Amino acid sequence: MSKQNIRIKGNSPEDVANSRSNKLKIDWETIKKAREDIKRAEDFIIEKNMQVREQICNLRNEEACNVIAYIRNRFSRLSINRLDVLLCHCQNMLNGNIDGIILDFSEEDLEDAGA
Repeated sequence: MSKQNIRIKGNSPEDVANSRSNKLKIDWETIKKAREDIKRAEDFIIEKNMQVREQICNLRNEEACNVIAYIRNRFSRLSINRLDVLLCHCQNMLNGNIDGIILDFSEEDLEDAGA
């Protein structure tokens, strides 16, 4: 048989290899982009988590400071039981035991404390 008589039907092995190689390169680039997107999303989540933790710490500190300032300003009018409750609230806030209670010191509260 001479080479002229041999005909290859379809693609040559080199064409098939190149096509597969190109597909693998495209797949690899897609995977790299997806990994970069995931990394950016992870960084975003970590940053937001740190912001939320900082806000929680600031809230705890602010609430405890407000209660302590109230106690200092009204110490002579507070009953021992009320003082104990307020100090316990401060400890809970500073220790992270947030029970969802934020105290609001109004004039009515001041009158109740003096009674």
